[in-house]
Amino acid sequence: MATYSTKKIDYGYKEKIAVYANPVTYGKKNPVPPDGRERYEDMAEHKKRKSDENREVYYKRKILELIEIAMMNPDLDVFVTLTFRDSVTSYDVAVAEWQLFLKRLRHLYKDTRLKYICIWEYQQKRSRREHIEKGGIFHFHALMNLGYIEHAVLERIWRQGFVFVQKIPDGEQREKTIRYTVKYCTKELISRIESGEDIRGQRLFFTSNNLLRPKAYPIEEKLNLTDIIFTHLEDMVTDGSYDIKDEHDEIINHVDYAVYIKEFQYN
Repeated sequence: MATYSTKKIDYGYKEKIAVYANPVTYGKKNPVPPDGRERYEDMAEHKKRKSDENREVYYKRKILELIEIAMMNPDLDVFVTLTFRDSVTSYDVAVAEWQLFLKRLRHLYKDTRLKYICIWEYQQKRSRREHIEKGGIFHFHALMNLGYIEHAVLERIWRQGFVFVQKIPDGEQREKTIRYTVKYCTKELISRIESGEDIRGQRLFFTSNNLLRPKAYPIEEKLNLTDIIFTHLEDMVTDGSYDIKDEHDEIINHVDYAVYIKEFQYN
């Protein structure tokens, strides 16, 4: 076991320094209850409400993480939407088709290490005008590193219906486009989580294993955040603070943080 009072998170193009009021212990295994985690179906109502709240917060944080990961991978250069021609109401069937699509795509791009961040969406309407009488329709929205690909070629690889392909811009517009795209694609999922319509056990996101991801470095001593902000004053993105609470909503730690732009160094 060890402790840290500061954590540095390296996003490649920026860094976050988080300074904790109380040292954090890590490397300690959490005890596992003999009977495992309590099933949601067996929880009391107040525990279910708390679990639902935690689930909503968890996925909102995951969405923010997806945006950060997308920004760290500049070769994710196209936004792809895959839609089924016919009504598909089965999650398992839809995901199986997504996996077959990836298999065919990898066969075509043999010399490319395929990267993707994929989010699925389930809608009762394909468009404002069209209401699907018999069930709903699945969509897959994905950021991918395909470069230029003809619409007709991608449609033949998908085989199940319709495709949409859009180039992700470079430069200053990239982050704005990615934030808008991810927020748009996850809006329906968050709505389902908030209303309790989502089904636990279903994966809401799919990502390739070869994506660059944030790297966290624990630092034993408590760094002076004011000095860090002053040093990176011209490159500051944001700074602030927040409390960390336990399962009983009691404050157990306090964090002050700063985020600043750095030169992209990942290969």
